[in-house]
Amino acid sequence: GTLPSQLLSPSLGNGLNLGTCPFGTVKAMQPVMASGSYGSFGSGGGGGGYAPPPPLGASTYVQGPPPDRLPSEHSMLRSGGNGKLAESRANIWELVLVPWFFLVLVLACFLQAGTYGYYLTLVAIPVILLTLNLYFLQYQYKRKKNAEVVLGLLCLVAIVISLSVGTYSVSKSLTEYHRLSQGASYFNVLPSEAGASKLDATTLSFTNATLVDISRTFGFTDTRTQKKSTFCVAPVSDGNLYRRRVQFWAAGLDCCEARSNFNCLSPSSIGSHGALVLPADMQQLEGFKRAVLGAESAYDLTAGDNYLLVQWHEDPVGYRNGLFSGTMLLFGIFAGVYLIISTMVGCAARSVLFPKADPDYIVDPRQPSPTASLPASGPPPGGAVGGGGGGGGFGGGGGGFGGGKGDGKGCFNCGQQGH
Repeated sequence: GTLPSQLLSPSLGNGLNLGTCPFGTVKAMQPVMASGSYGSFGSGGGGGGYAPPPPLGASTYVQGPPPDRLPSEHSMLRSGGNGKLAESRANIWELVLVPWFFLVLVLACFLQAGTYGYYLTLVAIPVILLTLNLYFLQYQYKRKKNAEVVLGLLCLVAIVISLSVGTYSVSKSLTEYHRLSQGASYFNVLPSEAGASKLDATTLSFTNATLVDISRTFGFTDTRTQKKSTFCVAPVSDGNLYRRRVQFWAAGLDCCEARSNFNCLSPSSIGSHGALVLPADMQQLEGFKRAVLGAESAYDLTAGDNYLLVQWHEDPVGYRNGLFSGTMLLFGIFAGVYLIISTMVGCAARSVLFPKADPDYIVDPRQPSPTASLPASGPPPGGAVGGGGGGGGFGGGGGGFGGGKGDGKGCFNCGQQGH
């Protein structure tokens, strides 16, 4: 049968027992270097120059996958010219850190754009990064650069994931933070102060005597609309029941009944004195205007000119700052977790793209190629191992292993002279 390639690597020692054959035990023998010429591998006939064996314990390994598992020309790991993989310059640090860098870059851009309202940047960033990444993938794929193609795919995944996280954060937190940051904050506000003097406000802190008069709740439901939302309002008062003019109204959606159960206050805001001014588009909703008119008619109240609708809150300034700090914390945790994931994926990709030497495939440095093997059946050609005599089989001639006679039987026994 085929002789294992380990037999072609001379080594020192007592021999490695490889099994049995009809003529005795098959062993990898210690070569007895007798005087004379031993010939060369693959050469027949008389003796030739036998190169000295490698140092003790030295072996030559074939880098890359085994010969029977070389990448095909149509697989992801395509071979370059002459059956060799195309040279790649990507290393483990690039496979791990470059995708993570793109993720951090996208998150940082979304943080800045959302904070300062640069919404055009939120569109430009994905378009530019995805275009450059796709061009890089196409270019490296045509050049058959396997590691660079994998690097491009990892960067593409990182960009897409970071875009998803950034878009979510902008819509949930940063847009509101930007709105609240653009307005003014007023403290110790009296509910009797004119709302027209606070039109630029986004956060208000009223005096300690200020409260929401939920006994004068009014809810307006527009049954003509499909949603049929209930617009709820209640006057902000200092407790003086004889004051009829209302400058500030606590407001909310679907949080009250027609004239009772004003539940637009969160449990933490009950007893507090802060408020967030509703956005301008909500101030102009027709439903809230009708609710205010209804409260005026039902409770004999008068809405002030340029009155403001507010959302009652325990700490409006802390809430505004928490929107930014919470987004920063989310981005930081996400970037740290993704670095761990990127490290594991990069190491796995590196082991696939650049496999280590396989000890099962060991060849002698004097062989013409790593894939060379002996015939599948029959004795090896004359002089394949032993030189000097030209006889068939192992140990052919007088210069074979053990220094005996070759019998041409294709068996190899260090314990019997001539085999």
